[in-house]
Amino acid sequence: MSKAVTRTNFLVDLAKVRELRRVLNLRSNSEAVRHVIDERLAVETGLNALRRLRKLGGPEDVFGRISAKKKCALCLLACFCSTLVFTSGLVGKNAICG
Repeated sequence: MSKAVTRTNFLVDLAKVRELRRVLNLRSNSEAVRHVIDERLAVETGLNALRRLRKLGGPEDVFGRISAKKKCALCLLACFCSTLVFTSGLVGKNAICG
């Protein structure tokens, strides 16, 4: 990934960018947009890792040490992933679960 910054033009809602800048406590609108792009790319990387893990059958307790309580936590993780997919706008083939 390159650190080169190039000037480009986008049509955006300036009020939303200013609000984002205020919420994130950043110095400029450009910095706010770059921050959100970096954050979204990080989310996509995590979602792709979860998708790959799901294709492999999920995490496996090879030592048989996971209690029923912890197994339930894995179910909660799957539920969280589903919520993340819903809130991120991913649908169909891009979904992690199901």
